[in-house]
Amino acid sequence: MVKAIIITIVCAFLGAIAQMLLKRGTSIQNLINPYLAGGLILYAGAMIGYLYALKQAEVSYLYPFLAFSYLFVTILAWLYLNESLTVWKIFGSIGVVFSVWMSTW
Repeated sequence: MVKAIIITIVCAFLGAIAQMLLKRGTSIQNLINPYLAGGLILYAGAMIGYLYALKQAEVSYLYPFLAFSYLFVTILAWLYLNESLTVWKIFGSIGVVFSVWMSTW
């Protein structure tokens, strides 16, 4: 079960990185570019990993851990895309983490 949770959280992180690549890719004129391709590949990898995790645990138990992607995207967007990090985003991310923790009881 712990292995499935770790895989799911890693998949959420890969999905967040994919979001950063897709965002960068949309700022380039060409529709086909390395950022978009990398983002799509990471999404596919995250999906394959999540499918593997689903073989080991119940979806109702694992799915809330994908919510960590909200936290990861907020932090990565602040670090790499220079997006604002407001108090409300921080509180929202804390709320997501708390909700995931509550849902696993």
